[in-house]
Amino acid sequence: MRIILILLCLSANFVFGQTDLGSWSSVSALWQSSEKLSLKLRPIVRHNMDLSSYANSSIDFSLAYKINSQWTVLLLERHWFIPEAGDREFLFFDVKHQAKLSSKLNLQNRLRWHLALDISGVDEDYIRYEPTFKFKTNSKFTPFVAADFFIAIGSDRTSNRVRYVLGTVYKISEHIGINFQFWHQSGITDLDFPKDYILVLDLAYRID
Repeated sequence: MRIILILLCLSANFVFGQTDLGSWSSVSALWQSSEKLSLKLRPIVRHNMDLSSYANSSIDFSLAYKINSQWTVLLLERHWFIPEAGDREFLFFDVKHQAKLSSKLNLQNRLRWHLALDISGVDEDYIRYEPTFKFKTNSKFTPFVAADFFIAIGSDRTSNRVRYVLGTVYKISEHIGINFQFWHQSGITDLDFPKDYILVLDLAYRID
């Protein structure tokens, strides 16, 4: 429980110390079609300007295959709807590995190929690496911390960045949960990169 309080305090300190804040809000549905195969649908709505202005929306379709207790592969398609800027299309190819570090701590490593299909704009392609530490508690909360590194594949490295993540999952029931995250994003090159502070809230439902 102390871990959860620390995460919330750190998030509050970041949020209230900034003048610009965005959000990603979503409801997701996961269908476990078999022991190894699952499909997920997740529409997302985004706001910015201290949560006062609608920014854009998107919808995710993903297919995950669990190879064994440690390895999973995933294909995710994201279609963006951006006012006055046209649509965007992305594909994400993930390889995930789970490792138990102790009775209270798990480590998940994710390697992602982030591919932009450029329907009506020019977007960067990335290789992304995200280690996530998950903490087990004697409650319905599962806190976690992560860092998502974006490394551009093309010649332009100005968009290289890292996204720091503080979050927790709250299990409401066997089929319903809430995933809350706070993101702080900044560049990892000498060039200026706009810093983002984003709240993420997902209400998740699992269909057996």
